[in-house]
Amino acid sequence: MDTALGMDRSGPRYPRVAGLPVLGSALEFNRAPFAFLLRCQQRHGPIFQLNLLLQRPLMLVGKDANIFWRTNERSHMVARPAFERMGKVLGSRRFIMSMDGLDHTRLREIFGQGMTPERLQHFMPGFIRQTRTHLEDWAGAGFRDANHGFKRLVYRQLGRALSPLPADEEYEDVVRVFDTALKIGILRVWPEFFALDPRNVRAHRRVRALCERLVARPAAREEDRTFVDYVIEARARGLLEDGDLLASLMAPFFAGIDTVSS
Repeated sequence: MDTALGMDRSGPRYPRVAGLPVLGSALEFNRAPFAFLLRCQQRHGPIFQLNLLLQRPLMLVGKDANIFWRTNERSHMVARPAFERMGKVLGSRRFIMSMDGLDHTRLREIFGQGMTPERLQHFMPGFIRQTRTHLEDWAGAGFRDANHGFKRLVYRQLGRALSPLPADEEYEDVVRVFDTALKIGILRVWPEFFALDPRNVRAHRRVRALCERLVARPAAREEDRTFVDYVIEARARGLLEDGDLLASLMAPFFAGIDTVSS
């Protein structure tokens, strides 16, 4: 079975993107993944297969592929095979992106309470002030990398809305932990031992310490509850274990960083 899409290998064969011996297209994919996938889609169509360091992921790229994915994901797709490797890098056995079925639905229902429009509306004045300050600082410092600037802004806004404690000092660590987990666990362009790089180990330790501070704080009143409180509730209900907290608490930050990068 294909590790990402659960397709029988005896089924249809799709165009295979040529690449270097052994490495395949890993270097090009790692250097500029979105531009590379766009070129592949223009040449091979919406479905094609890559060779990434001996991995053979089947890619669905473009508007039609995305529509198919969004309308058929629950009936045709499973998340666990694609994301369990990422969870392993993060030290989390279960988190929302790696779960399917009833447990996934229950977790979405709990987490969703911390992200309702009514709750987020409370933070809008702060979002606006934060955005203006960020852009003014950015403009005053001269030209800077737009991708980095907007990733940091989104990270700060998510921190304001989803967690009760400041986490700006850990920004670079969160980005490194996410990047490492993405490249080892999902894109698979890095071997697993890259997680042992001292810089990655140090970042992982700092992010885990941040998560421990978040869950150790006193319980909030109902009207003051944030996303963190609902993660703690999911653990209390047995949907998550202590080792799952890092991936669950950081998932919205990972999603925000990834969206800006895209």
